[in-house]
Amino acid sequence: MFAWRQLLNPVNAAEYYAFATVFKNGQAYYDYASGVEGAPEVKIEDVGFKATDDYTLVCELEDYLPYFLQYVKFEVMAPVYEPFYTEVGADLFGTAPEYICYNGPFYMSEWVLENSISCPKNEYYWDADKVNLAGIKWVKYTDSNAKFNAFVGGELDVLDLTGEQRAMLEAEGYKPSNYMGGYSYWYWCNVRDAGRDVANLNLRKAISAALDREQIISTVYKNDNEPSPCLAYGISGVNTQTFGEAVVAANGGNPLYAPTADLDSAKEYLAKALEELGYKDASEVSLCLMTSEGTQNELLSQVVQEQLRKSLGLNVTIEVLTITEWRARRNSLDFDVCFGGWGPDYNDPMTDLDLMVSTNGNNHTGYASEEYDALIESTKTERDAAAREQIFVQAEMKLAEEMPVIPVYWRHEDYAVSEKLVEGYARKPFQAYNFIYTKLAD
Repeated sequence: MFAWRQLLNPVNAAEYYAFATVFKNGQAYYDYASGVEGAPEVKIEDVGFKATDDYTLVCELEDYLPYFLQYVKFEVMAPVYEPFYTEVGADLFGTAPEYICYNGPFYMSEWVLENSISCPKNEYYWDADKVNLAGIKWVKYTDSNAKFNAFVGGELDVLDLTGEQRAMLEAEGYKPSNYMGGYSYWYWCNVRDAGRDVANLNLRKAISAALDREQIISTVYKNDNEPSPCLAYGISGVNTQTFGEAVVAANGGNPLYAPTADLDSAKEYLAKALEELGYKDASEVSLCLMTSEGTQNELLSQVVQEQLRKSLGLNVTIEVLTITEWRARRNSLDFDVCFGGWGPDYNDPMTDLDLMVSTNGNNHTGYASEEYDALIESTKTERDAAAREQIFVQAEMKLAEEMPVIPVYWRHEDYAVSEKLVEGYARKPFQAYNFIYTKLAD
């Protein structure tokens, strides 16, 4: 209860506060506590969660939420031990290993910013006798080649692979593992600032139509990534199909975003955009691709830059930033087009499509559509699974029509595990790393 109350406290300005507004009176309390004009008085005790005893938590929701049990597994909904939080204080809590309270199989002993995190075994974990590892160390690399060499040299035991690295290991007789991680990658487009050329809808449609997503995957990633036919492609749907399959079926069997370039359409959209922008030539268009540093991110930007130059004659610039700078610029919408994406918080189309709601703090486009907001809102009360799915399909089509984001690919994860890890380690969608029962060779 304490953690959820902290999430709803406007003083904390929690980025994910909306997660707690699913509880009855959650949004009403937040509005009142935030000083929203005309908001009726609502006390935190009126919000729909309460502990009836030491082991029972009763939740009352604002609306129907079929994925609630998945929803509360997300990190921001995790409990916080109030006595410890009070002891260290809000300013220090979570800022260093000694200011974090642990109840899992490992705890953080050292945190070297931009370098590494060390986590020894937690001897007080309830199932500590079955935890085999003495500890885990996460090391940060910005150079994928350096990371690969560290794995080959025995310095790393688990490695996320690029397509080239997968091929190199396979050539040596090693069989990497693969799973669908649920991550969707796209370009956020700044549609808020009317003075930017990318605010022009036809220009955005020209860019999307000119992208050869299959070539991007084969050139940059060289793995099993798939072109995105829609935003929430790999999320589970109804009747044994994925949600993405439902979107494609509703669109006459065609993806909303083509896997290869449609140059005829791209040039038609560009001609309309140039006329609307008052330009005589495509070279007059101002467009900058912003990305965070990293070998693949930079290569992706270069491939897209060349595709748009060759197909449309656009002179696109590239801006590569540190992850900290990139995040700050993305959050303030200080960009034309920003490469990024989203990892699902739970297995429901809402996890991706809620991002484009006008009031969502993770809407990094400035997109605001009353019609779209209403569609997403209506899924919260629709109890028929098939009907609810079709509302989400309509929302996907609305996004394709207005294109605040340009989907690129749906990520598949290749990873390698050293021979020292003999059992108990596997990766799954919608789940972080799990080393609880991992065993090392003797």
